[in-house]
Amino acid sequence: MISNNSKFSRGQVLVDYKFFTQKRHQFAVENVKIEEENVKIEFTRIFKNITSVKTVNNDYSKKLISGLNRDCLLFIIILSISTLISLLLLFLNKNLSENGFQNIILFNSLMLFYAFYLFALYN
Repeated sequence: MISNNSKFSRGQVLVDYKFFTQKRHQFAVENVKIEEENVKIEFTRIFKNITSVKTVNNDYSKKLISGLNRDCLLFIIILSISTLISLLLLFLNKNLSENGFQNIILFNSLMLFYAFYLFALYN
């Protein structure tokens, strides 16, 4: 995958190489092209997401950017934005109802649980 360097320039930057397996799995490796034929792939049993890519000579697991790794980052971004908005609401709105307070706490707790679960599962 090639991305533009910036909004106004014409330079392009190589982001990742996408690979597809015979069993219809797909994964991407950051800035490294795997040219070896024998590749050992480990994946989760439930979601069939690739968690490890190894060859005889190299381990590409740290450069793997597919699967739920991106989703974990998405949950962390959502959690950060939600936490900032929630703190502003709690400090600025003194007449916040009990239901509104519970909604803020429960949503942030759920996003935090998802982020920790995905982080523990895939990192």
